[in-house]
Amino acid sequence: SYLSSYPDGGLFGVYAGTGKDDIGDLVPLVFSEIGKLADGAGGGEDAEIARARAQIKAGILMSLESTSSRSEQLARQMVVFKKPLSIEDTIAKVEAVDEDAIKRVAERLLASPPTLTTLGPE
Repeated sequence: SYLSSYPDGGLFGVYAGTGKDDIGDLVPLVFSEIGKLADGAGGGEDAEIARARAQIKAGILMSLESTSSRSEQLARQMVVFKKPLSIEDTIAKVEAVDEDAIKRVAERLLASPPTLTTLGPE
């Protein structure tokens, strides 16, 4: 999955690859998993949230070692928040994410019909 944030909107995407014989199983499965987040079923276990937090924080902290990654991070913050965020503020925002926050965002993401794009030989 991936996301892009903008001041007036954004993009959340999921990409997956499979053979043409399995596409009929893959698409409903992806939508089902996203739907579980909004329903609170299977998406918000404490251990999974803690693992995700740790992974995000490690990525943020490791990106500080690269000047290009840090520049991209600051530019994104300027576009979205109109100011750079300190690492402490960023980590605090990651720590503040809980099961309820995940559910609220998932409900908002699912409020509009999704766009499906496929790429393949047919």
